[in-house]
Amino acid sequence: EAPTEVSTETSEDTETKIPETSVDQTISFVSTEHRKSWSKTSQIWANGALTLTNTKTSSSTSIVDASGPAKFYAHSEVLIECDNMTKIVFNCNTASYATALVNSLAGDSNITVSSSGKTVTIVFEGMADSFSFKCSSQIRMDSIIATYTASGDGDAPEYPTELPTQPETETETETETETETETETETETETEIELRIKSARLELSEDIAVTYSAIIPEGYTDFYMIFEFCGNEYTVFGTQNQDKTYSFKFDRVLPQCMGENIKCTLYAMFEGKEVSVCIEEYNVRTYCIRALEKNTDERLRSLLSDLLVYGAAAQKYKDYSTDDLVTDGLELTPREFVTLDAAVSKKTLTGVRDEDSVWKSAGLVYDNAMAMYIKFAANDVDDLKVKVTIEGREEIYSVSELETDSNGYYELRISKIYATEFDSTVTAIFLRDNEQVGQTMTYSVNSYIYSKQNSSDAALAELLKATYNYGVSAYEYSIYN
Repeated sequence: EAPTEVSTETSEDTETKIPETSVDQTISFVSTEHRKSWSKTSQIWANGALTLTNTKTSSSTSIVDASGPAKFYAHSEVLIECDNMTKIVFNCNTASYATALVNSLAGDSNITVSSSGKTVTIVFEGMADSFSFKCSSQIRMDSIIATYTASGDGDAPEYPTELPTQPETETETETETETETETETETETETEIELRIKSARLELSEDIAVTYSAIIPEGYTDFYMIFEFCGNEYTVFGTQNQDKTYSFKFDRVLPQCMGENIKCTLYAMFEGKEVSVCIEEYNVRTYCIRALEKNTDERLRSLLSDLLVYGAAAQKYKDYSTDDLVTDGLELTPREFVTLDAAVSKKTLTGVRDEDSVWKSAGLVYDNAMAMYIKFAANDVDDLKVKVTIEGREEIYSVSELETDSNGYYELRISKIYATEFDSTVTAIFLRDNEQVGQTMTYSVNSYIYSKQNSSDAALAELLKATYNYGVSAYEYSIYN
């Protein structure tokens, strides 16, 4: 899966104008909740109208997966964007980091800088839509708060583009890529108070998901959303956003089902009655078509094209609705697959072999989320564990809790692999009493693609090549956007 998220949002009609007023918007770095993407060369944090982008540029240190606090290294650049800003408050992790920030801001005649303890405040002369600076030394921050003037003329621009592709623990990734585009909704309520589904956001990260944002006014209780997809029903409970809306994420879209409609119905209780709002038809293909119509960004267009080609290849491989491919009738601009050489493969075995714990094989599993499987033989598994690392994230699995296949091999599935991480090295080691035993195995999604790119199974080869191109497009989009 960013660390890739793509989003579409409906535009919200506003019946009355709200007078201009000052609004505070916060990005918290205490957790990764507000982080939208991460890689070794950039990190993007966003909440509501406020976005912070940190790029490595001339820094000698790669950007690390860090929160609580976030880390901004010397000579990296920080860009803060929010329309009509009048002030920004930086809450640094310590007073010394606040001093480092003050030094980084020195010389900018367009701002007034003040500091107190761990807090640094800048005030603009007039209003600013963006502000940037280069870190003179490392800075660590717990949060930033931007004060901006809101006119009340509706939502943010209709089609902004951002890419949470990186993992949430690093997301969209969530890559959550976000691209907003209009989606028509029909609301049916039994009251004059407006319960509504406001937006639909396509997220490409470790899975293919659609997240719906809903407006749930005071007085509504016991709300949830039911998704109907491919003959199945899924109940999802919402999580509250900073802007008081609620998000409902549907993450069961299989690659071969990008053209299948998702029906979502929001239910709630109001004054003792159940009310509902429904969107009958929405699917990944529809999103991509609308986004392609509205955007000229070549990297985004390449990503969306490669996503649809990936979906069509999955249809062929699974023999699913092949008479109605998601690419049919579309003029797309997918990248051309170039035959991979051995340098792409991350497959290695190093160290001294332990006959009680032996790596056997690895491969891919295509589900709603890209997954990798690792198989191994093992004896005396009561205290045996496997530690898996990818892009700094670690997971430890107890072998005694894993199932075995027909050959008696234990199988471990690694499901949190983001679209931007298909070329990332996955490292697996055995542990006994927290000490490594046996060999270290490394692998990657692209390792499998390299080994099977010339498969005699034409449908498999086509799927793997499409997977590779999709991953490259996701990674490139996350880096440059």
